[in-house]
Amino acid sequence: MKYTNLNSDPFMRIRDITENHHYPIWLLRFPRLIYIHYVASRILFLRSRICHRWIRKLIINSPKRQLRILDAGCGEGQYLIPQARRWSDCTFTGIDQLKDHIAFLTKLVNKKRITNCHLEIIDIKAYLSGGPEVDLIYMIGVLQYLPRPEKVLNLMGQTQSPGQQVLLYTPIRTKIHYKFYQWIRSKYGHYDDAQEQYNPIKEKDLYEWIENARYRIAHKEYHYKRVGTLGHEIMQSLIILWTNWPMALKIIPALFFIILMPIFVSLQVVDGWFPSRHPKRGNGLLLILEKQSIRG
Repeated sequence: MKYTNLNSDPFMRIRDITENHHYPIWLLRFPRLIYIHYVASRILFLRSRICHRWIRKLIINSPKRQLRILDAGCGEGQYLIPQARRWSDCTFTGIDQLKDHIAFLTKLVNKKRITNCHLEIIDIKAYLSGGPEVDLIYMIGVLQYLPRPEKVLNLMGQTQSPGQQVLLYTPIRTKIHYKFYQWIRSKYGHYDDAQEQYNPIKEKDLYEWIENARYRIAHKEYHYKRVGTLGHEIMQSLIILWTNWPMALKIIPALFFIILMPIFVSLQVVDGWFPSRHPKRGNGLLLILEKQSIRG
């Protein structure tokens, strides 16, 4: 994405915000309003709730109190800022290669006086190649956008010492999708399609990369199974329609979003309650990795 400046066009297209990571001028003037987005994400997205819960669990269960934590691909900071404010004894570093994200988060960190949070505009591979050792790395929804994800995992393995951990959440390639969503996505496009690099992750390949990087899988969870995927794809379909339809028609998907919100949120919440044909499969995979010692 090309970085222009912090004074973004107040009349920018919605797709510039949702797909190109531009920040509207009102948010740049009042960066604290990003907390509305943070809260909304935790309500609407199963992934957000799961990952926040696991970050908290890993920090609480760590024998160290003053952890060095890296958010690799921090984006707009939904997993970085709330955690940094909550765990003041830990040192958080957020890295992203997009200047808009880091420029915005720098304003927010300064406004909120979050002294234990450091930000850097840098590619993940470059940071891991020369960065300091970290106790916990989390990479959430980023792996599929990297040109060489296996190399990133190898660099993580070289950066960390035995016992240190990685929280990895990534969509994986499956056939659990609904035709209405596939049709809408093919007609109007999707966030993934707008990115320079997008490669759906094959689960088998991922396990091979993890083994080569000398990690062991300490915990594994599948999410967005058949029921959760239905809820997620109803929501995503309405967001795609709202983003792409002309202004006069946006009210239609917006109203359906409000009406159907209790349904698609509930479907994601109860995702694991219903038996499925393949109970150990889902569109989302959460892994807790632990660095292994090198055997002679």
